[in-house]
Amino acid sequence: MRVIESEYAFRFARDLPPAAQPLDRERNRRRARRSDARIEIVDSRFHSWTTIGANLLIADNGSHGAWSKAR
Repeated sequence: MRVIESEYAFRFARDLPPAAQPLDRERNRRRARRSDARIEIVDSRFHSWTTIGANLLIADNGSHGAWSKAR
């Protein structure tokens, strides 16, 4: 499998608090210190990753191989 995905990466100035409701966009934006474009390299240790089922796919970190590094 050779796949790359474009992603957004966010670095927050501090941890987000637990919330009973989803945090709104403006509140998250105020807490974000930085955002960048990134490339994710998709990979899987399973030959047939589409048939392994959700539990193994989650355990495999959703077929994640690597991230592009920040400069």
